[in-house]
Amino acid sequence: MPLLDLPEAPSYPWLLGTTSFVLPAGVEENVRVLAGQVDAVQLLFFESRVNSHLAHQVDVNLLARLADDHALAYTVHLPLDLELGSHDKVVRRQGVDEVCRLLEELAPLSPRAFDLHLRPAPDVERVAWQANLAESLQSLATRCSEWRSKIGIENIGYDFALVEEVVRESGFGICVDFGHRLRYNQRTDFWALPHWRHIHLHGAEPGRDHLPFQDKDIDFLHNLGHALQREEYRGVVTLELYDATQVRDSLATLHQAWQPFQQGA
Repeated sequence: MPLLDLPEAPSYPWLLGTTSFVLPAGVEENVRVLAGQVDAVQLLFFESRVNSHLAHQVDVNLLARLADDHALAYTVHLPLDLELGSHDKVVRRQGVDEVCRLLEELAPLSPRAFDLHLRPAPDVERVAWQANLAESLQSLATRCSEWRSKIGIENIGYDFALVEEVVRESGFGICVDFGHRLRYNQRTDFWALPHWRHIHLHGAEPGRDHLPFQDKDIDFLHNLGHALQREEYRGVVTLELYDATQVRDSLATLHQAWQPFQQGA
């Protein structure tokens, strides 16, 4: 039985996918099951190699074959533990090194987007943190210039206005997480920001996110579909969930909300 237990997924003007951890198995096993059922898979690297307790190496050749066989696209979630705003220059350089290593390692997959968190540094004054981030992003832009157009800075648990100028000056784009926007009641007008690289979707409520969608979310999802159509977004929308049943049920809700935007509908 197919993992998502759905009829053939509708086609939208944008690509629709989910994460590489909807089953309690490795990246390759998840991609193998998802291939042919979604347009894209987000490859998750939540820890840098030095801190990871799990196997970090992936079979790039296998993933490339699966992509070719199933017209599958990839996005990449870069590690969450990178301290690009640290007061320690060595720590910042290690973070840039890790990003560059993953970009190079995964280059054969031609990922559509790389999602990057700018982690807070509570022990660093805000102005110094912003300056450190700017230095790290400039270093990353210089060392990995060919990937600049694919890297998106994600809105996380603080006001995106704190890093908006740094992101603009770096030349990187943004990764808009609408679940985070809802959970943290963020007021930034993301539609006014240029260079959207990737969109994350998941249910959210105060204090919780990465929840499955429910009927109460249909109006929000429908309005989002209208906005994506208006803005002519052609990138990847990732349903950022980590459970097969939640993915199946949320996709059903999403397809209901997005019926007007199905190509050929």
